[in-house]
Amino acid sequence: MPLNIRHVLPLGMLVALALASPAMAQKYEPFGPVWDEFGHDFAIFAPAEVSSFDGGPDPKEGFFLEWDRMYVDVNRSSKSFGPTQGDWTWGNRYTGGFMHPDNYGWLVEYLHVDGPNNGKSFNNPTLPDDLRPEENLGKFNSIEVSRMWRFKPLHEGSIFEAFAGVRFSRFEQWTAYEIDTPVGLMDTMSIKNDMYGGQIGGRWYKMKGRWILSAEGRYYYAYNHQNFAASGSTINNDTAIPQEFSEDNWVGAGDLRIQADYQLTKAFALSIGWEMLYFGTGIARGAPPIDDQDLLITGLTFGINVNR
Repeated sequence: MPLNIRHVLPLGMLVALALASPAMAQKYEPFGPVWDEFGHDFAIFAPAEVSSFDGGPDPKEGFFLEWDRMYVDVNRSSKSFGPTQGDWTWGNRYTGGFMHPDNYGWLVEYLHVDGPNNGKSFNNPTLPDDLRPEENLGKFNSIEVSRMWRFKPLHEGSIFEAFAGVRFSRFEQWTAYEIDTPVGLMDTMSIKNDMYGGQIGGRWYKMKGRWILSAEGRYYYAYNHQNFAASGSTINNDTAIPQEFSEDNWVGAGDLRIQADYQLTKAFALSIGWEMLYFGTGIARGAPPIDDQDLLITGLTFGINVNR
């Protein structure tokens, strides 16, 4: 599948910024020697450090960037009658931040799942195929900012980093047939779940030769403001039905990842892994819209990282 330029342009801009030469940075330093402070030596094409002597190479410091393409399965609502329980789609994950030589830093991540785009619904099998609505049609976005702390090396040189911060997620879904809602009957419905909350997490990794093996986990608890926007509303008992209404809920989520990175040079590495993002009850989705369902996004990730 060809990559859209809008998917890789943000990564290119971030890489260009992170790899700017020290000479350029020295021309204007309103906040002091920033690059020296974060310990980046800019030897990005130097050979990978693969020594196993004395526990292996030191953990990396300075700015880091990562871009991962995602191929994930998004589960369907509990009212789906389909032959499968999910639909596959593509997404992107952008990660950046820095680690200070004193073992603290920042982590920023943006995740976008462009779908699912299932154009056939199994919610009402009594209808002809061409009249069934789009049931699993939507998209997911998430952004997080966290403070990081790196601990002393563990047994045999493995590293553990903890982080805590805030996260915003939005899951949107559309349905397209007559829906029985708390305010009456409506023909189509757009549903938005806006989730605001805090999260804690950790990342364990170990360097072995050119390989970096890692496992990462997050727990996220959020307030979920659910907005329902209708079009083609009907009249119920001679009373006009509102075009919009909202509900509120709370939702907990877990985000688990495993990954293997192969170091091409000292700074560049290719990565492949798996991610499972699960929101427990508290999600509004499906037709009719039920405000207390789950959401599972899980699948393959592959990409490139710089200095991580």
